[in-house]
Amino acid sequence: MTLKDIAKELGVSPSTVSRVISGTGNNFTVKPELRQRILDYVRECGYRPNQAYQAMRKKDNQQIAIIMRSVWSNTQAFNITNGVDSLTLNLHRQGYTFHYLIRPMELYHSFGLPDWKVAGVIAVDAHTRESLQELNGSNIPYVVLNGVTGDNGSAVRANEEFNMNLALNHLFELGHRKIVFVNAYRPASLPRMPFHEHHYSVIDRAEAYFKFCKERGLFFQETAGSCDYSEEEVVRQGVAAGATAYVTYGFNTYLTVCHCLTEFGLRVPEDVSVVCFNNDPLSEYSFPPATCIEIPVMQMGATAGELLLERIRNPKSKPRTEMFSGRLIIRKSTAPVRKNNKNKQR
Repeated sequence: MTLKDIAKELGVSPSTVSRVISGTGNNFTVKPELRQRILDYVRECGYRPNQAYQAMRKKDNQQIAIIMRSVWSNTQAFNITNGVDSLTLNLHRQGYTFHYLIRPMELYHSFGLPDWKVAGVIAVDAHTRESLQELNGSNIPYVVLNGVTGDNGSAVRANEEFNMNLALNHLFELGHRKIVFVNAYRPASLPRMPFHEHHYSVIDRAEAYFKFCKERGLFFQETAGSCDYSEEEVVRQGVAAGATAYVTYGFNTYLTVCHCLTEFGLRVPEDVSVVCFNNDPLSEYSFPPATCIEIPVMQMGATAGELLLERIRNPKSKPRTEMFSGRLIIRKSTAPVRKNNKNKQR
C-alpha cells in the first residue's frame, strides 16, 4: 500500500498523510481527530515509510550505511557480526536506522559510497587504505570496525600483537619451545591475494608470532607468513619438525588442526597443545574444549557506534583509533610438555 492509496481511502491529500506520519511540516496544522484517524489507519494497514526516500528529503538525516566486504570474510576472522549487532542496537536507541551494503572483495576493490544520502557509514573489515579512498575523500563521517582506516576516518580494532603474545606466553610457560602458528587459509577456489592485502589480523598475528619466536631464539615455521598453505600442509610440516604446540587463526581452523593431528596419531593435549583465536560459542563444547583468546567484539561494536556519533555530532572532531585487547580462556586443549612426549622437539 502506498501513500496515495491511504490518502484516497481517507479522502485527504498524500502530502497530508506524509506530514502526519513523519510528524513534520512547516506551517502545517491538521485537526487532532483527522491526525488520529490517519495514524490509526496507517497502523492497521501496516504501512511503513521508505527510509531511503525519507533520508534524501530530510535535512536531519538519520540513516547509517553499514558496508561489509562479504558474509564469508566477516565470519572467518571472528564473529564480528556480533559487534555489528552491538553498534546497531546502541545507535537505534539514538533514533538511527540502517541499511546494509555488501561489497564482495572478489568483485570490488573499493568500499565505494552509499547510493543515497546518509548521516554516516560503518565500514566493516577494511583490508587496505586504498579500498577506502572514495569514502575517505567524501564529507561523510565514517568509522571502520575491525579494519584499517584512512586519514579522515576513525577505527576500532583488536590489539593483535598483545593477543598473540597472550597465546604464546601461555604455551611458553607450559614448556613448549616449538610452536606453529596456523594462519588463515584462503581456499584455492578464491582469487589469490598478496599477503599485505589480507586482513590486518592475519598480518599482525603473523608478525607477532615471528617476533616472539626470534626474540627468544625459538623455532618458528615460515608458513605463518602466508595464507596459501592448507591446515593439513601446515600441520604436516609441524609434525615433521617436532612441534609440540599450535596456535590457530580461528575456531574453524582449530577444529581442522585437531582433526589433522589425530590423523597423524597425536592426541590433544597429551601429545600436542592447541590454542585458538576467538571464543566461539561452541569452543567450550569441542573435543577437547578449546583454550582460546577471546576478542571483545561486543565492546568493539559499541565503541564504533560511539565514535560515529562523535563524528556526526561534531564534524570537526579528530579521527582516532581505539585498540582492544583480548583475554586468555584456559580450557583442556593445552597442557605442559611431557618428558615422554612422542612429538617432543627433536
